[in-house]
Amino acid sequence: MLLEGTLLGLFFLLELGARLLIYSRTPTQMIFRDDIIYSYQPNSAPGGVVLNNVGCIGDYVAAERGENEVRVLMLGGSTSFSKAYVDAVDSEISGGMPSRKVTSFSCGRPRYTSYINRVNYENNLAAYEPDAVIIYLGINDNIYNAFPRVAELPQIGFFNWRAANSSVFYQVLKYYLIDKIFFSNPQFYDQPALRSSDILARNTEQLIEEARSGGAVVVLGQFAVSSPTEDAELALRHEQDAKVMEHFWGSLRSTVYGVHQHNRVLAEISSKMDIPFVRLDSLIPKDSAHYVDICHFTPLGAEMQGRALGRAVLAALRGKIELSNVPIKREETNSSGAP
Repeated sequence: MLLEGTLLGLFFLLELGARLLIYSRTPTQMIFRDDIIYSYQPNSAPGGVVLNNVGCIGDYVAAERGENEVRVLMLGGSTSFSKAYVDAVDSEISGGMPSRKVTSFSCGRPRYTSYINRVNYENNLAAYEPDAVIIYLGINDNIYNAFPRVAELPQIGFFNWRAANSSVFYQVLKYYLIDKIFFSNPQFYDQPALRSSDILARNTEQLIEEARSGGAVVVLGQFAVSSPTEDAELALRHEQDAKVMEHFWGSLRSTVYGVHQHNRVLAEISSKMDIPFVRLDSLIPKDSAHYVDICHFTPLGAEMQGRALGRAVLAALRGKIELSNVPIKREETNSSGAP
């Protein structure tokens, strides 16, 4: 009886300590959710990034769309969680539609996978009735290779310190001492077939079908990475980030391999579903003027990303909405899906 009480007391202290630790590291603006892991509070500023009234980056989204309004929604991961990117998309489309009120907003968030983006769109974002949806993703789905046992809703690295029906201490212990040490596989670059490819294909196709069923045009972005690079400063950053990358995307070699495999999947979807495919990986220079790490852009890189995708949206919207004549750089977009 004494032993049981001691063990129970020890577990209580460990659980309390784990919750206090996670609380101290969790942004106050984060809202934990069962369907998509987390979102952000509307009109908040996590990490200094100002969000709109629906908890996304970009323009205010009214409850009722205006008669002359065109809504452009961006989906993806942390590379879509960028004001510079949203501003560039908005500038390109607004410039081509001077008679329209363009509402541009990105609901992509750090660590969001194709599964989370699909579920978020179906459960939450379709209600905003976007006219165009930009899908830019490909690196976060590497988690399904680096952690082969993880479910499509990957409870990796995020812990809800308020959870009443689970042990935070156990989740932290499992992640840092069991999954990472015994079950992670950061070296998956030699696997001819990746688990993530099927997951990405299934969720992206379902997302496209859902968006189209609501009347939206869809644009796919080829995911861009900065490796290999001849920029010594950027190559050094790759080396410095390697250990952190391993526990989500895999080793540097695996990360790049996975992204290339995912881009092939996206190109095939583009061809099969007749979706514009914007070839960003070859468009944006792989140097420190355009990248801050393996995949995140500088303001200059984000502007190139946003303008290229924005031009593709303008082209896709022709025939649905009367637009002014804006030249489209055809070399950036390949509707046949060829990479």
